[in-house]
Amino acid sequence: MNSKSSIWFTLNSIINYLSGIGYCFTLILIPLGIYCFICATRNSEFSKMSDAQLVAVKDKVSGWAIFSAIVNFPIGLIALIPLTQIGDNGIKVTTVDEKKEETTQTQSEVKSEAKPEVETEPEKKTDVKMENSEIDDKINRLTEFKKEGLISKEEYERAVAELKSKKN
Repeated sequence: MNSKSSIWFTLNSIINYLSGIGYCFTLILIPLGIYCFICATRNSEFSKMSDAQLVAVKDKVSGWAIFSAIVNFPIGLIALIPLTQIGDNGIKVTTVDEKKEETTQTQSEVKSEAKPEVETEPEKKTDVKMENSEIDDKINRLTEFKKEGLISKEEYERAVAELKSKKN
């Protein structure tokens, strides 16, 4: 599913291809033309992404939009339009590296704060039984997440296997 701003990304891609060709004709600005081709390719990739995927790469989108706005001024300002349409809708997106860093910080804080005098037994994980309809709903949501590229195939399969093991 394409994003609501895919037309703007496509238009910006065409503008960058044309300006890249123009810069390459000057010979001295060939490096700038190459970056225009790269920007055009990235915008073509952005046009095929869903809104949720664009939220995850918003920093890359903004970088290439600023490049296009400066290099192709004034028509390059069109590149800023799709950037304004990317909204997170309250979704917090974290990368794997950010998640690892957050987990490491949390673990170090817990170790430094909690020094129990008496050793306690680790909590036993209780196997929660769920209704079959709840499990089916969760599997359907996981399937949608996988189709949108929000979770990997491995994560999907692991979660589905776990849910199926809880079925009555």
